[in-house]
Amino acid sequence: MWHLAGMPVVERNYALVVNSFGWTSLALVVICLRLFTRAIIVRGLGWDDWFMAGAFINSVGFLVAEMFQIKYGLGQPVNLVTLNPFLAALLATVTLYNIAQALYKLSITTQAYRLFTIYLDKRIMQILISWIITCGIMSVCGSIFYCFPVSKVWNIEADGHCVNRTVLYYCISAFNILSDLMLVMIPLRFLLKLRVAQKQRIVLVCVFGCGAL
Repeated sequence: MWHLAGMPVVERNYALVVNSFGWTSLALVVICLRLFTRAIIVRGLGWDDWFMAGAFINSVGFLVAEMFQIKYGLGQPVNLVTLNPFLAALLATVTLYNIAQALYKLSITTQAYRLFTIYLDKRIMQILISWIITCGIMSVCGSIFYCFPVSKVWNIEADGHCVNRTVLYYCISAFNILSDLMLVMIPLRFLLKLRVAQKQRIVLVCVFGCGAL
């Protein structure tokens, strides 16, 4: 059994820990390089950079909440003693995930908005940005306030009521998938028409095309 900062990690969580720390570390390197390039070399930080930095900060929070889930029994038989803090960590994980998703999508769309010069193209990107903000608010509020009072999320013995969490998560996932498809398909058409060097166009198309994965 692994131990992380004195916390036991059962075997079925090994892949989760490796992937979480691995991808977060890689994201840190990429974010630092991006901010250094934009702030020091280009001297032009934009909203897209701040949104991406915010997405990374929430991803780190997601990682921390995930580790608390492991601490309180993720991947192990249910323990009633640690169930309440586990559910609180789960709430934090889902909320931070939705915030990070909304922010990275805003980063991509605001970057595309900055690149486009034609009024119609910019207008379409404004509509997409508004859609992402609306879906982001809905997802975050839905992940926090699906129980009344909110404390019933982690205190199942408290008085109150909750909506069907499975149905809620499927609805949020459906909106996220729709946003992802729009995020890939809408800018891609405009990128093909950009008046930039062929090599730059290919790089931009590949970057946005990664979202299809």
